[in-house]
Amino acid sequence: MSTRFCIKTLIPVLLVIAGLGWLSRAAYFEAKAAVASELIAQAWHTSGQTGQPQHPWPWADFVPVGWLTVDRLEVERPILSGATGESLAFGLGHVHGTSAVGWTGNAVIAGHRNSWAGFLYDLRVGDEITVLTQQGTQAYVVLTQTVVSDNEGLLLLPTPDERLTLVTCYPRHGPVPSVQRLSVVCQRLDVVPETGKKMRPMGLWPSNV
Repeated sequence: MSTRFCIKTLIPVLLVIAGLGWLSRAAYFEAKAAVASELIAQAWHTSGQTGQPQHPWPWADFVPVGWLTVDRLEVERPILSGATGESLAFGLGHVHGTSAVGWTGNAVIAGHRNSWAGFLYDLRVGDEITVLTQQGTQAYVVLTQTVVSDNEGLLLLPTPDERLTLVTCYPRHGPVPSVQRLSVVCQRLDVVPETGKKMRPMGLWPSNV
């Protein structure tokens, strides 16, 4: 049997083995993500019952602090404490040092463009975003969607209003690391107690809406 024949015979076998290895790796990561999501949901539920932050697993460097939903896009994302490499692998991350969601100031939420925060590219001015925390539910409206340079100091600046700033890398399928950020600024909606009707926020509402 010639060496050339052996090589031609082995190539399909090697390709099959490589393909099976890739599928096994993909299945592993998919299963890992599913388990992590369930543990995060359980930690959130326990936190609501006990009133104490709960880590989803003992070595996690984050706790779930909220859930973000966009009904128009059918998006639901966990918000985790901190914007570290670990937390951003499992959800959106609340940037330490910025205001808590629902409090006066600028609450900054970050995420990876190719996973949890990819929906930022599909948002439109006027979209409503709901954030559930242990303190209650807050509604926000998208005011602006802009591209800024990689200057976190500007994005993290405190503000006098109740603002939610969502941040991810730009462009959507660009190089790594990115030198630009997609910034989506949202302002909290007030609710009229008697009617439950949502009011437009004052101050930053776009003039063309």
